[in-house]
Amino acid sequence: MKEEIEEFKEADTITDQVDAIIDILYVTYGAILHMGIQDKLDKLFQEVHDSNMSKLEGGLPVFNEYGKVMKGKDYFPPYFDDILF
Repeated sequence: MKEEIEEFKEADTITDQVDAIIDILYVTYGAILHMGIQDKLDKLFQEVHDSNMSKLEGGLPVFNEYGKVMKGKDYFPPYFDDILF
């Protein structure tokens, strides 16, 4: 995974970026299959998405002075136990 991320960071063209992203997906999907969580992937993704969206305030991201999106007042971390177990 680190190797593919480095490939993406070093990519100079859209073609090289796409190649790196697809390689990242390939490794990611392989890990998902190895872990046996492929049937739970949609619910896991939705949980992370909902958590990320909880960072918003009034539908808008809150940024710090470095441009990083911060956790809003209604933020909640993703909770996977109900999905995994």
